Amino acid sequence: MTYPGYPTFFLLMIFLAGSVFAESKDPADYPLRVHIFSSTGTTFYRYRIPDEARGQGRANIFENGEPRGIEFTYDCSKKVEPSFQFETYLAKWNKKDAELVLLLPVIGKAGAYFTCTLKTSVKEYAYFMNGGRLDSEPPAKYKAWMAEHQYDPVHGKNSPTGIISSRAFAPLDEARQCLTGVKKNAERARNLLLPLVQKSGNEDPQTLVWAAIYLGYIEDRANNRQAAIAWYEKASHIEGASPGSLNLANFGLRQPLVWIRHLDSPPGQGQ
Repeated sequence: MTYPGYPTFFLLMIFLAGSVFAESKDPADYPLRVHIFSSTGTTFYRYRIPDEARGQGRANIFENGEPRGIEFTYDCSKKVEPSFQFETYLAKWNKKDAELVLLLPVIGKAGAYFTCTLKTSVKEYAYFMNGGRLDSEPPAKYKAWMAEHQYDPVHGKNSPTGIISSRAFAPLDEARQCLTGVKKNAERARNLLLPLVQKSGNEDPQTLVWAAIYLGYIEDRANNRQAAIAWYEKASHIEGASPGSLNLANFGLRQPLVWIRHLDSPPGQGQ
């Protein structure tokens, strides 16, 4: 009987170990939802190539219908970006209450994901935004708010109802609805977005940056690349916009942006 040489056997065991411990990229394996309110991070480079990112943040996790606040740290291949409005990320526990695996989308690639493991501390309260700052309240109170506004991301209810009180945000929200899903009304969305970006300083930075990104997205989907680049260029220079939105604008400058997660993901997959 012959046996494999030590080097070959050693490499085989490494390969098998990697196969066993590699995290699944199947959304069906991630039953939890995580809404990230804040996330900071630093990217580390090796030979001018991004090598890893480390950071920390705060979020709510939704499990079995119950919301809970968490604080987290991470050391991953890419930065963990805050959620867009009320969207959530897919997640699962690796170690209950201590180690959480996020399934994160690869920007610009439909159906492509990477994973990031968070070290977590679960709180006895839930987080919420109060006048632009992060606050906390008992989970039961937050759950009552969820029921009142039909917000339940674990069951596909990803956008709370009845919370838009300012008319200034209504056109952007309506444009987003026009662009969501397979059947898009790009012309209606364009007509809603153009007045927002043409106003002189009357809109907040987040409204302006997303209006410009959506206009670039519309042009890229219509194969009007130069027009799209002009909108991404405008978006990338808006002061006060969130890092996540600016990263997306810069991605659009590098290559066509024809897929955006909160517009094009199937219901329940990371909305």
